[in-house]
Amino acid sequence: MGDADYGVHKLAASTVDWKAIREDFPILREQAHGHPLIYFDSAATSQKPRPVIEALRKFYEHDNANVHRGLHTLSSRATEAYSFSRVERLRASISSLRLGAKSLYAKET
Repeated sequence: MGDADYGVHKLAASTVDWKAIREDFPILREQAHGHPLIYFDSAATSQKPRPVIEALRKFYEHDNANVHRGLHTLSSRATEAYSFSRVERLRASISSLRLGAKSLYAKET
């Protein structure tokens, strides 16, 4: 068998600050069998970085209600936050396309 070219892996390891990424996920501070937790996403449950946890905490503490389901204040705030996040995501996608970034769904030519 020939030697595998691990240059890509070396490049990724040298350009990504894995320690900083791990620090952004509080659950990765846990231990499993006396070793640092390693978690591979099974697509059924993904671990959340700190900003997501904080956004969820803020939502549950201040705006927890079903979106598009009521006329009361909490439902209105939840709907507004939901709609804003969708608009912001669309705006960011359009901006990245204008800057020449490739879409994840664009076909290679």
